[in-house]
Amino acid sequence: MKYLFVLISLFVATLITHAQPKPVEMRMLQDHYFAGDESLLEQGLNTIVLTSRKEYEKYFGTTSRPDTPHFSKEWMLILVLPTTKYDASLVFERVSVKAGDFMEVYCNVDTKKKKLTYDHNPLAACVVPKQENISKVDFYNRRKGLHLMSTVNIRQR
Repeated sequence: MKYLFVLISLFVATLITHAQPKPVEMRMLQDHYFAGDESLLEQGLNTIVLTSRKEYEKYFGTTSRPDTPHFSKEWMLILVLPTTKYDASLVFERVSVKAGDFMEVYCNVDTKKKKLTYDHNPLAACVVPKQENISKVDFYNRRKGLHLMSTVNIRQR
């Protein structure tokens, strides 16, 4: 009976530690500018997960930048707004993976900034290691509390 209790305790402890969020390495990408067709973007904030070079080129064009993601082992996460004259602050704060089939991305999004004299597409981009068992990515805004902005379903290749 004593051994059964020890085995059950170890099993429960293992489940608890696997259910905790696990941090994911995140590499911020600087100076990426939206170069795609505006019809790719919906009104308001767009949350995008790129898993292939073909998808990347739809948003950023053909490039040989040294910081271009290696899609065989990385995904690119993007926050982007349609063309606007207003400034915006889009920042990735942290990424974590929960036990199961989803990844959580924490951002700070503030779209109520001052008016500019030119049009642009506010954008933030980062790269994370490809996650084999993930089928969806949940984007949360941490500005003024924590709320789910969107969920992006992932098609594994």
